[in-house]
Amino acid sequence: MMAAAVVGSLAGASVARRIAPSKVRWFVVALGLVLTAKLGWDRFGPPARHARPEPPAQTVERGVTAARAGLAPTSIG
Repeated sequence: MMAAAVVGSLAGASVARRIAPSKVRWFVVALGLVLTAKLGWDRFGPPARHARPEPPAQTVERGVTAARAGLAPTSIG
């Protein structure tokens, strides 16, 4: 990833120097708006269709009661 970041930054800088500054500025603004909209949609949009189901409740096996296993609340007088 580091190598790709270095190559991308060098290539991006050389390409940006050849393009008019106003076009680069508008591209950066548009990209920022698109990414902001995408992140906002992911955070506040409708829930995922295939949400993970909740795990089933744990059961107590082999005759140990829930209170003895420390799974159930106990009342203190």
